[in-house]
Amino acid sequence: MPELRSISFFVAGEPKTQGSLRAFVVPGKGGAKPRAVLTNQLSGTKPWRSLVAMHAQESAADLGCPWDGPVAVDLTFFLQRPASHRGPKGLRAGAPRYPHGRVGDLDKFVRLVFDALQGVVLTDDARVCEITAAKSYANEQPGVQVSVRQLEAT
Repeated sequence: MPELRSISFFVAGEPKTQGSLRAFVVPGKGGAKPRAVLTNQLSGTKPWRSLVAMHAQESAADLGCPWDGPVAVDLTFFLQRPASHRGPKGLRAGAPRYPHGRVGDLDKFVRLVFDALQGVVLTDDARVCEITAAKSYANEQPGVQVSVRQLEAT
């Protein structure tokens, strides 16, 4: 039986969501057929995805990645606290741990990380069989903690 491996890394920075794609039709030039164009509605996703992929690649070096078998992924997103959570002596007493529901869809945070892991740690994000994901406010530095572990294929 092959040894089951795992990787874990932290990516510092403000986590971004994958965002939704927007489609529209562009008329063809000089009698050419119209064509469909897809754009991402959010800016900043490409640099964040690249940063996550870079950390994944550094952590996955010498582990035989990308893995093609089943994996479990644990993600914790630490989001920037608003200024109202801090007082003159640091974190204000009673500042909430969890962000309100308007900070970003958890599934869209997860999708962006999965896209970054694909081809680096995983051959395909369809290999993910277990997911644990959470978002909370950062007490220190915003970012994402990523852990990926191989599962026994039975």
